[in-house]
This record gives sequence, structure tokens and C-alpha cells, in this order.
Amino acid sequence: MEGVQLIELSSFTRVFDVWFDNFFTDFAVRDRIIEAQEKVDQAIAGIKRILGDLDRRTRAHAGELNRLAAERADLLA
Repeated sequence: MEGVQLIELSSFTRVFDVWFDNFFTDFAVRDRIIEAQEKVDQAIAGIKRILGDLDRRTRAHAGELNRLAAERADLLA
């Protein structure tokens, strides 16, 4: 999962933006925003997968802990 990066505008992009009345640069900036949003969506999906995996592991370890506690109680009884 790649890190989310800031959207940066070069000085060329700003100058081009002024001279061409925002038309072309608006599309370029829009594309960058869309790409950034896609990366954010991918990061969110990755985090959800990790959280699901951690939840499954937690439940598995809780079951093992309960089993060991019961076994310990039987041995001490």
C-alpha cells in the first residue's frame, strides 16, 4: 500500500493557469485530485483489510486463551 502524497502544483502549472484562463490546468489539477482520491480509497481499503485480519486474529487468540485458562483450571483442581 503506497503512502498518500500531497498534490503539488509547479510554478509552470500556475503560470500556464493564468495565461490560459484555467481551462487546461483545471483539467490537469482535476486529474491529480482524482488520482489522489483513488490512492486515498486504496489506503482505506487496505486499512479495512488489516483491521479485519486483526479482528480475526484477536478472536482466534481469545479462543486459545480461554482454552488454556480452562486447561490450567483443570490442572490446578
